[in-house]
Amino acid sequence: MNSPLSIRHASTAVISRISRQRRRSQGRSNGVPVPVAWLSEPAAFSGWVAMGTPVVSPYSTEMVILRQVSGPRLGLAVTALLTYRLRQLIAHRCPLAGNWLGQERSSRGKRHLGRQIAPVPLAQVGRQSADGRLLGVGLLLPRGVAYVEALRAFSQLLFDEEGRPRRIELKLGKPGTCHVLLDENSRLGSALGSRYWCGPARRWASVTPVGLERVPHRKAFWRHIEQQVADACCRLGLPQPTSVIASSAPLLAGAPNARQMPLLTRLTGGAIRHTHAVIEFDEWVEGPILLGAGWHRGYGFFCPLLDA
Repeated sequence: MNSPLSIRHASTAVISRISRQRRRSQGRSNGVPVPVAWLSEPAAFSGWVAMGTPVVSPYSTEMVILRQVSGPRLGLAVTALLTYRLRQLIAHRCPLAGNWLGQERSSRGKRHLGRQIAPVPLAQVGRQSADGRLLGVGLLLPRGVAYVEALRAFSQLLFDEEGRPRRIELKLGKPGTCHVLLDENSRLGSALGSRYWCGPARRWASVTPVGLERVPHRKAFWRHIEQQVADACCRLGLPQPTSVIASSAPLLAGAPNARQMPLLTRLTGGAIRHTHAVIEFDEWVEGPILLGAGWHRGYGFFCPLLDA
């Protein structure tokens, strides 16, 4: 078996190659129009928009993408379980990434949203024919963390002893066992491409429902829910939305009804209620966007929508 030093050298070579491939395939620069997804058009990247400097979320536009390569056909309803198993593996195998993992709150109550890695489901959504099938998992990175740095931190999980991408086994219990593999290519126009989820855009729709920080008041029930979603945007450092539409029914093609998604549990006990939402800003916003109390389990993940 190779020594740990040779493993690191092999992984470094693979990491450098992947990084070069991504830069060549993306080829983006400041001022270049960026594609955004339609709500219901059959092509997720049917148009191009021109904008000024967008407001940016605290997450990097480059995410580590793990593509499903075997196992049962899964839907977004397994998001909480899938992200939980992946977080367990990262905590166990990747000590260098330990500081990037965290709970919804630290022991002092400090929020880590946008400052730690967050696994999110990558599914077929946003097209008229979308069925919500999971294609893989993405690891959102804090904007200050470089993609190459993240690959090095995750190398013991992502690569084998010879430096090749490793098939990662995720045991999900009743839904079955699936395997994911680091996707080395940036797939422009695909849900397995980082830019699919980044925009910039002024309107965004939830792929997975947003976890609510507080139980909604019975009086003005939906108004209170929509205000909580708007507050979650501000906590992420985004502008105050000009409009929020909340609904238990999916507002994006392929997304499941919020009632079909398992409720998460707070650290202090009790269920976290959740809702789908469409948010609209006055300004262009560059994602990815991940909001709400269930961010650490992939809830509150949004997809950009093209303006009508």
